Amino acid sequence: MRSDHDRNGCALHGALRLLDSIESLVPILHASAGCGLGAWASEDSLGLTLGGSGLRHRELSATLLQEKQVVFGGTSRLREQIKNTLKVVNGDVYAVVTGCVPEVIGDDVLAMVKEAREQSFPVISLSAPGFSGNAWWGHAEAAKALVSQLVVQDNPQLNADLTANLFGLVPGQDAT
Repeated sequence: MRSDHDRNGCALHGALRLLDSIESLVPILHASAGCGLGAWASEDSLGLTLGGSGLRHRELSATLLQEKQVVFGGTSRLREQIKNTLKVVNGDVYAVVTGCVPEVIGDDVLAMVKEAREQSFPVISLSAPGFSGNAWWGHAEAAKALVSQLVVQDNPQLNADLTANLFGLVPGQDAT
């Protein structure tokens, strides 16, 4: 898949492309190993990378859900991964991005993110299962999550009716 054909990728790939383009934001993938490998390999196989301009982190923090987590739930695995990522990877914001498996089995990702935020860790969540849309949709959802969880939640004095027009290019889509 070439970066100019993102509409053919899944929502998870689009979300990861946007998150990877933001300095000091660390994605934490809560999905199966195949999802992480697919996101990395879909672009890397053609000599490109997420975002089209080079993946900043060759490593991607991920829960790598296995059959055990599918059967019994993966929230404890996510809690462990968030704590471990915070210890080893420096970042200003950490974004838990969910793929298809945790969305289908109903993992309570919001509870894990809330738990981390209550401990004063800058963690947000983003639901981006591949079945929900293509990569363009995932990119848009990631942008909405960043604005709603970082700008609005962290600044309660903002008027709830405050709106902003955002214009920008999807990472890797700049024709110049």
